[in-house]
Parts: sequence; C-alpha cells; structure tokens
Amino acid sequence: MVRHNAQRCIFGLVGLVLMASAVPVQADDREPAADGASVDQGTVPGGDEPSGARGLELSPQVAQAIEKLDSKYPDRAGKVKYERSGHQYTTYIVSMAAGLGRELSHELSAFSQYPDDEKQFSATSAAFRVFDQEYRREIMAVLHSLHGGGQEEVLKRRRDLKALTAAGIKDGALEPYQVGLVIHAFADSYAHTTGDQADGTLEAFDYVVGHLFHGHTPDLIAYDPPKYRAYSCALFEALASKGRCEERLADLFAIIDGLKTDRKSELPRFEALAKDRYGYDADIYRSVVERSKVVDRERVKATIVVMEQSFAQ
Repeated sequence: MVRHNAQRCIFGLVGLVLMASAVPVQADDREPAADGASVDQGTVPGGDEPSGARGLELSPQVAQAIEKLDSKYPDRAGKVKYERSGHQYTTYIVSMAAGLGRELSHELSAFSQYPDDEKQFSATSAAFRVFDQEYRREIMAVLHSLHGGGQEEVLKRRRDLKALTAAGIKDGALEPYQVGLVIHAFADSYAHTTGDQADGTLEAFDYVVGHLFHGHTPDLIAYDPPKYRAYSCALFEALASKGRCEERLADLFAIIDGLKTDRKSELPRFEALAKDRYGYDADIYRSVVERSKVVDRERVKATIVVMEQSFAQ
C-alpha cells in the first residue's frame, strides 16, 4: 500500500510539472457573465408543445442566428473558460427544457458549476494534493469522474449518475445542491473519457494525471458534438417527466452544429441562448452562488458518499 501510494505521488508530481510546462494556465473568470442579451419571457419551453422543432432543419437560418449571437459579444469570443458552457449553461438550458422552472434551473445550474468554481473542490486543486490520496480520489475520481475505468465501468457510472439525478428531482431524494453536484459528475462522466464505445475502446481518464495529455479538449464541446448530444439527452431524460430531447433541445443542438467549425465563441453562444430563449438571469444566478458558500467540504463529502453508494449497487 505504501509503495502504491508512493507511486501515485510520483506520477502526480510528474504530471503537475508537465502540466505547468505544457498547458497554459487560463485566467480565472469565475464571476458569471453580465447580462448582455434580452430575455424573451414568453418562449420558455417545457409545456405540451415541442420547443423550437425548427432548429435542426434550418441550416441557413441557424448560421445567421449564430452570427447574430457572436455579434453580441464581439470582445469575448475565445477569451473565456469553455467549461462553463457544458456545466452552467447546459444544465440551465436542459433543466428549463425539461420543465423544471427558472428558480430550480438556476439552482441546478449554479451547483453543477460549483465544483469547477470553488477552488477546494476543483480537479486542478485536488491534483496538487499528492500526499492526500483519499481527498484526490474523492474529488477527482468521483466528483469529476476521473476514475480510469474501462468501457463497462464508464457506462455503469453514467447509468448510476443518471438514475441518481432522476431520483433527486422526481423523488425528492436529494437537496437541489446535491443534484447539482451529481449533475457535474454526470457531465464529466461523458466529457472525461476517450475512445469509442462502438469498438469497445471507451475509457475514463484517471485521477493520477487527469486529461493532462489531451489539454483542454475534453472540456470543449466542439471537439466531440455527438458525445455532448448524448449527454444532453441523458440529462433531459433524467430531469423531464415527458417530451423528447430531440424536440425540446432542438435549439441547443443547432448551436452545437455551429460549433463544429467555430469553437472560439462557444460560451457566448450558450449564454445568449440561455438568456434569449430560456430566461436565464445573471442576478438570480449570483444570488445562488452567494448561498452556495454554505455548501462546505462536509456537505460535498456527504454527497460524494451518496454517489459512491449508488456505484456500489
């Protein structure tokens, strides 16, 4: 055991040295973006009628819409943390499309982003705790899904997190902040993988070096749109009581189509869609972030234990 831990420490230190020399450090822009787009309060999906089935079929119009979204944030394209799209805005958009309402959707959005924004729970911070392997394992392998398992374990992890998310919302088994943390792990169970399920090579990155040798690409939606679509639909199915993700998330998927050739404006597009189409409000989000400070290590640990119990079943 001592030898095993020592080896992990050595690999971890080597990984950190390589990370410092090979991967540029991004500026910390934890503060939610300021309002910059009008909110259409009258077109929030979630009712009986499918929302925006027009999205996937109107390629020329979609291209024009994307250009319009880019013009709203001309000074920010390519200068933001990409990961916020996959957690903060995706969670909000999918929650609204699933009919959860603005208040709960903002809560889930904020807490799904929390593990990346709160330093003590971020994978980067945990990576430096090379002499506290249990902490590294809990934060990286569970909360950020860097468990290193093969295809069978990856698929089981996704099923377990989907079921736990559904139980938290539909059965009230978890507090909203806990559901948000589970959603973060759920998203990372897709993003933090490599290989292809079709040929049996799907596997998760491990918590020794994470996705160091892949740079930031695992957290960039544009690099693997099919994987993101699969996650978005799985999250929708976990949250919604009715409806089909292909119809309810048509506008979101149209944005993804645009990212295939232009990934630099990823976050502005997601932000504009969340505000224009789904009523996202940065002030409400900030109020949740302020309340999130009470979610300390003990509460995060308790939620991690709940996740591990679901994995063990």
